Amino acid sequence: MKTNSILYTFKASLHHFRHIEALLANQIKPLLKNDGFLIIDEFVGPTRLQFPKHQIKAINEAFQLIPKPFRKRYKLNLYKNKVYGPGLARMILADPSECVDSVSIIPAIHKHYSTVYEVSYGGNILTLTLKDIAHHFIELNDEKEKILNQLFDFEDKYLKNQPSDHIFGIYKPNAT
Repeated sequence: MKTNSILYTFKASLHHFRHIEALLANQIKPLLKNDGFLIIDEFVGPTRLQFPKHQIKAINEAFQLIPKPFRKRYKLNLYKNKVYGPGLARMILADPSECVDSVSIIPAIHKHYSTVYEVSYGGNILTLTLKDIAHHFIELNDEKEKILNQLFDFEDKYLKNQPSDHIFGIYKPNAT
């Protein structure tokens, strides 16, 4: 006997599945009661983190807002000078399921579910900009706070014309 659930949640896990539309339509949707909810907190950006050139360019522009002393990599005597983004082969070898069909998440949800609440929260710029150097900003002072605020403002401006890489959403299944 199959029991339907009132709630199905994906927290940073849905982007690890292949064939997102089939998963959401044929496997998850039947598990939900008619008054049930699908909740996601997910990366919905480029598949396999293959960021477009304009995004990598913007990340490197934001990166220039960080003074050199705060670009020293965690536990290394090396400085981060530029962001390139992960190569496709590296992504497949290092983590074969990482963002394997992430670009399909929102279109599939919007096709098979009704939106109750959906909000984007960025991550397009700051995730790669602060990777390996975020430890400098654990304890804040005026200078570090100013740098972070400049970075936040930079990402906010970027997101005015670009879709967010991260979404929190609550959805109800469409009638079948």
